Amino acid sequence: MTGTIKSTLRNRLRPRKSKKFLKWIKEKYPYLDRDHILESVHGLKLNDYFISMKTHQDHMSKHYKAGVEDFESDLVEALEHLQDYVEELEGKK
Repeated sequence: MTGTIKSTLRNRLRPRKSKKFLKWIKEKYPYLDRDHILESVHGLKLNDYFISMKTHQDHMSKHYKAGVEDFESDLVEALEHLQDYVEELEGKK
């Protein structure tokens, strides 16, 4: 693999949308912002399943004030959310 893991994921995964997942995660964390960690291309979010939750201030800082990004931690968090969602769908939680 060449490049960073983030650029590899952005270039190799196809876009995925899920209104149900976005609703589920917003209900689980009602006071936090959803941060699409693969970001967007031309204003369209690339993947609704790769989400980390941030305070509004941290979210805005990341995107508009050159805040520090910790993609690896965000990716681990996103995978944890996705696993929780799958387990809930399977009736394991």
